[in-house]
Amino acid sequence: MKKTLLFILLLVFKGTLIIGQVLPVGDLELDGWLRSRQLMGVYDSSISFTIKPLFFSREYTLGKNKDKDSLELLQSLIFGKQILPTLRESSYFGLLPASIKIKFNSTTPYGWNDEGMIPAKGLQTELSVGVAYTSKWLDIRFQPQFVYAGNPQFPFSNSYGAKTNGVFTKVFAGQSFLKFNIGPVSVGASSSNLWWGPGQYSALLLSNNAPGFAHLTINSNKPILTPIGNFEFQVVGGKLNEDSADGRLYENFHLKPATLTDDWRYLNAMVLSYQPSFFKNFTIGFTRAFQIYHTDLVKQGQGFFKKYLPVFSGLFKKDVGGTAEDTIPRDQQLSLFLRWVFPKSHTEFYFEYGYNDHSYNTRDFIIDPTHSSAYIVGGKTLIPLHKKNRWLEINGELTQMAQSVNYVVRNAGNWYLHGSVLQGMTNEKQILGAGSGEGNNVQTITVSRLEGMNKIGITIQRIQNDPKALAGTLGNLLLRPFAWTDFSVGVLYRKQISRLMLNMDAQLVNSSNYAWVEGNSKTNFYSSIHLIYLW
Repeated sequence: MKKTLLFILLLVFKGTLIIGQVLPVGDLELDGWLRSRQLMGVYDSSISFTIKPLFFSREYTLGKNKDKDSLELLQSLIFGKQILPTLRESSYFGLLPASIKIKFNSTTPYGWNDEGMIPAKGLQTELSVGVAYTSKWLDIRFQPQFVYAGNPQFPFSNSYGAKTNGVFTKVFAGQSFLKFNIGPVSVGASSSNLWWGPGQYSALLLSNNAPGFAHLTINSNKPILTPIGNFEFQVVGGKLNEDSADGRLYENFHLKPATLTDDWRYLNAMVLSYQPSFFKNFTIGFTRAFQIYHTDLVKQGQGFFKKYLPVFSGLFKKDVGGTAEDTIPRDQQLSLFLRWVFPKSHTEFYFEYGYNDHSYNTRDFIIDPTHSSAYIVGGKTLIPLHKKNRWLEINGELTQMAQSVNYVVRNAGNWYLHGSVLQGMTNEKQILGAGSGEGNNVQTITVSRLEGMNKIGITIQRIQNDPKALAGTLGNLLLRPFAWTDFSVGVLYRKQISRLMLNMDAQLVNSSNYAWVEGNSKTNFYSSIHLIYLW
C-alpha cells in the first residue's frame, strides 16, 4: 500500500517547480481566441477549457505555443510588465494590463457575463488594474475592480423589476488571489471569478456573470499527467453575499426584497475534469455545489466533513439519510459535461447536463431523468479561407433551463431556485452561472472572420424568459399567460492596435410582451466595449 501511494505521488508531483500566473475569466473574447487557436492546431491540445481561470507558467507558454505573435500577447496579458527587480531569476513582479469596460442599455437591462457590473438601464463602467508576484512556491495577484452605474429607472411590472435607488458604485476585490504551489497543485484564498464547464457563453454552475466571491481553494494549476490520462480539479469553500437594501435588480425575479434575509451563505463546490490517454482530444467531467445560510450552517450538528464538504457526500438521497436530507435547509446543483475536439476538421462539440435536486435512488433517476434538469449544448468550427491566417468561425450554443414538462406533477422550481435558499444560486443579487436569467432558454449563433487576434462578425440571439414561470410561490402552478421573448441581432468586433486591445459587442434587442405584460413591446440598444492596455 505504501509503495502504491508513493508511486502515485511521484506521478502527480514529478517535474520541476515552475512560476506562473492565470488568465482571468473576465473576458470571454480572450478565452474564445485561445479556443480558436487550439482548433487551428497552434495551441496546446491538453488544455480542456473546462476549469477557468487558466493557469500558465512562463516556461509552459514558451514551450507549448507554435505561434510567436499569440505567445507574446499571452505573456503580456498574464504576467504584465516587470516593474521591480527581484532577488531571484525564478521570481517575477509585474504591472498587470489596465482594463476599462463600458456597458450601455438604452431602455431595459440586458447583457451578462460582466462580473461586478449590474443588470441595469443606462451607462456603467468597470475599471481594473493590478500587480502580480510569482515565484516557484507563491503566486499573488491584486487586481480589484471599480464599478460605476447610473442605474436609472427602467420599465417594470409586478412580475419583474422594481424601483431603483439610482447611482451605484462599488469596489470589488476582483481577480485577486494568494496561492501556494506544490507541484501541479495550488492551495490558497481568492476572490477571482471561476468558470466551470465547457460552455462558451454560459455555464450551469459558475461563470463570470456575478462578482467573484471570497473563497478558499485547492486546485490543479496545470493538467496532472498520469498513465491513464490528464486530470484537472478544484474544490472551494466560499462566502456568498447579499444586501437587500442597495436598490439593484434581483436576477431572481420571483422575489421581492421584503422576503429576503441579508444572512450570508456558505458555498461548497467542486469540479473534476478528465482527459483519457486512450481517447485523444476528449474531456469528461462533473461539477457539484451546495449552499446554505450561515445561521443554518452553524446549527448543523454534523461532523466537519459532512458540514463543510457536502460535495463529497452520496449522489442519491438514499445514500445520505433518505428524506432526512430534505430537513437540512440547503440547496444543491450538479452537472456532467464533455468536450470533444476534432483537430483535423478544426471543430469542437460540447455538452453539459445538470440537476438542482437529488434523485432518491437509481430507480427514481431512471424513471424521471429530466426532473430538475437543465443543459447546455454547443460547438465551434473553423473554416480556412484562401488568404493566409484568415478563418471563418461559426459558433452555436443552446442553453435550456426551463423546467421539463413533468413540472405539472412534480415541481422542482426553476434552475438555481430550489426552495431552501430564497436568493437561489446568486452572489450580490446576480446569478453565479448562466446570467441570462433563471429558468430562461437561450439560443446563440455567431459567424465571424478571424485574422490573427482581429475579429469581425455578426451574432443572433433569442431568449425565452422563463417560459414556464410561476405566478406566485413554488407551489402555484398557474402559468403567466403571455410569453416574454427577446430577439437580438448584433455585431462583434475585436482589434489589436499596438499595445491596445479592443473588444466590442453591439446588439439591437426587441422584446415582445416585456416583463410578461401582453402587448408590451420594447426596443433596446445594447453595447459593450472592453479596452485593454498592455504596458
